[in-house]
Amino acid sequence: MRFGRKRRKLDLKVPSNDLSFGKLKHYQIGAQDLTFEDQELAQTYNHRNSLPGKQSPVKEAGSLKRLCSSRIAHGAECIMRYHIEATNSNWNIWRPVWHFILKYEKDTPAIFELFAEYFAQKDDFYCHRIPANWRNLDNYKRGVFIELNSINRKHRFETFYQHVSLSSLFSELHHLKFESLVVLSLQGIDLTKRNLCLNVLSSLRYLNVSHANVNDQMLKSWSISMKNGNLKNLCCLILSHNNLENVDCILDSPLQYFETEIVVKHPHWNKSTDTKLSVLSDGLKFRQIMGKEYCSSQIIMDYKVSNIEGSESLKKLWKSRSQSSNPSRQIFQYIRIADPEANTFSKRTKPRPQARAKKLDVKTFFDI
Repeated sequence: MRFGRKRRKLDLKVPSNDLSFGKLKHYQIGAQDLTFEDQELAQTYNHRNSLPGKQSPVKEAGSLKRLCSSRIAHGAECIMRYHIEATNSNWNIWRPVWHFILKYEKDTPAIFELFAEYFAQKDDFYCHRIPANWRNLDNYKRGVFIELNSINRKHRFETFYQHVSLSSLFSELHHLKFESLVVLSLQGIDLTKRNLCLNVLSSLRYLNVSHANVNDQMLKSWSISMKNGNLKNLCCLILSHNNLENVDCILDSPLQYFETEIVVKHPHWNKSTDTKLSVLSDGLKFRQIMGKEYCSSQIIMDYKVSNIEGSESLKKLWKSRSQSSNPSRQIFQYIRIADPEANTFSKRTKPRPQARAKKLDVKTFFDI
């Protein structure tokens, strides 16, 4: 006779909690240990697949190629690398698809990086769509900001909520498979509470860390990275409104421009007299400092991590980007100048042109 064991059903009740966008509720698990400190766990959102807008579908008309491209663009999230490679990366096939993706605002960071990997070098590969009437876009604030602040059609803008993972964001920028310049703004983000590792960003050219609680120790570690070659391409550094006592550690770095409230007296640095720099956005300020030709060779990845909560709308997210802090007269702008001693040395050691030897013959020999 077979006896069956009665299984005991464990009643594991899981509290039903609503996870807010970007945050997790925490539970006190160290109640018996007085030395234990509870910490709030931060949940990041999937920024790579976040749509920049929610454009309503449009019924397209025209040729069969146009209709097919439109249909593919509506399902842009399903496009994979092997789809593009199956067509031998033919830009004539994928150009209309990409234009429809921009039109429908399906250009997530992941989709943009996929198309840029294969077609970034094409002259007519545009990072954004700037329509004749951008008021028709769902994310109106995004369209306005892009039109007013684009350096060229190769200028890509991304704006993220404050709970984005900085480590994953930097890693993605480091592993981009196309040539790019990175303009990064962490303005208003408390960096003392974030894991910030800039050593992997070799393509970083411009960094805005104003109002970010940057201290002397952070700045010194960045200066070491710049001198060791990890951040050798960093040109511009915005350090205003931080807890800094001095900026001596960056004066001999490869930087070409920086902003701070600290008065600097150094033979290689002069105060800028350009009043327009204080009101320009990060991308336009970068072009003004480095020159238009410097920004025309590669795609510019203009990233900003906003201090807006994840529960806010996309319109408010992009609106926060256009609302920069008011310029202060206490902020000094310094531009690197050439070393005058190096120029003097080069002039002294410049070789003089040697006089050509005269050809002589027997008749003219005694005329010397």
